[in-house]
Amino acid sequence: MIATSVFSTTHTVTNVGTTFSPANITINVGDSVKFDLSNMHDAIEVTQDVYNTNGNTSNGGFKVPYGGGTIVFTNAGTYYYVCEPHAHLGMKGTITVNAVTNIIMEKSAVQQGLSMFPNPAIDFVNIRFRLANNDKVNIYLYDITGRIVQNFTSSDYSSGESVQLFNLNENITAGRYFVRLTSSAGSATKPLIILKR
Repeated sequence: MIATSVFSTTHTVTNVGTTFSPANITINVGDSVKFDLSNMHDAIEVTQDVYNTNGNTSNGGFKVPYGGGTIVFTNAGTYYYVCEPHAHLGMKGTITVNAVTNIIMEKSAVQQGLSMFPNPAIDFVNIRFRLANNDKVNIYLYDITGRIVQNFTSSDYSSGESVQLFNLNENITAGRYFVRLTSSAGSATKPLIILKR
């Protein structure tokens, strides 16, 4: 297995007095950060310069209200944030978001047999897979946060190669998604790009 980052993780940041804990975290694209703060603390995104000078001028990025909240990070980069009323005391932190360059790549016959076309897709996608034996197959479409956005099938298939055409739900927006196939023989996940409709 190469790397697994299809499904999101939630990381928690709390406060100890006027300090974020942990103050600096590293996460992956699609992960969430839950700020669990006391009622006198918030978290606002600032530039690196404002961060370095213990300032509290927002850069227009994320803002977590007093008491906390959850933010999903969909872009790689370093995010600097402070507690607005306590920045001058050094209450600040960083979130480093790593790009997801690999998805789950099981070295199995299932992985080798899974393909999709067209990719990028707009209104529909054909999914091709091979089974060594008759088996029940589940195929789901996930967004980058690991949330299921469409259940393509949960059916029994005969051994050999199958190609199925699936219409994409109308409410699915353009972006990067993942198709995951599971059966008793194993599982496979591959990326699917959906274009603007």
